[in-house]
Amino acid sequence: MTEEKRKQLAPTVVLASHGNKKACRELYIHYHKDVFFICYSMTADFTKASELTVAVFEKMFRSLERLDDHNNFQQWLFSLTINICRSHVAEPIGGITNKETESLAAIAAGHAKKGDKKSFERTVMQIIENMVHCLPSVARVILLYRYYAQLDAGQIALLEKLEEDEALTRITAVDMLIDRQCEKIKESGVDMKLFTKDLHKALSFIASKKFIPDNVHKDLSEKTGI
Repeated sequence: MTEEKRKQLAPTVVLASHGNKKACRELYIHYHKDVFFICYSMTADFTKASELTVAVFEKMFRSLERLDDHNNFQQWLFSLTINICRSHVAEPIGGITNKETESLAAIAAGHAKKGDKKSFERTVMQIIENMVHCLPSVARVILLYRYYAQLDAGQIALLEKLEEDEALTRITAVDMLIDRQCEKIKESGVDMKLFTKDLHKALSFIASKKFIPDNVHKDLSEKTGI
């Protein structure tokens, strides 16, 4: 999100922090796909991601009045989401990549040969999502902090209670893991470098296309009244 868009949302955040139901609903509508995507990226489980999405927004509405800088709402919300999900992080689903990732890469290569651009890009997005799930849980947290919440090393260090040098080391380690994944996928016929060049845009695009189960909206409405 651009700085201009953050500033446009700031008045809505202020109103929501004072309990304005319409503003709360506007924030939910604007961010529910992002929050669900983070929850799903952390847990690799749709049911758990649904439950955690509701929990995140419940917590957000209770804690919003304590937010000091309303222009920083998005980073605060994404950090809150990651922290709520931490105890539910799924174990990696299979090494650096897994058989599903390699199968998807073969399918993507087939689409590329046929010149089917839309199917190719859709499959590549599935590969990137799978790459995230294959990361160790600690690496997944760092990746989402850096590429999705777009926090810098200092902010990550503060949240993770680390020295900044240690945070930078962990960020570098995650980047290396992603590079190794890309090389592994390349063996199946798809060069991922183009698609992982800007992971923030790739992850944001995946999130925007994510299907959100209807029970998430229903459960949150019942629990918060928005």
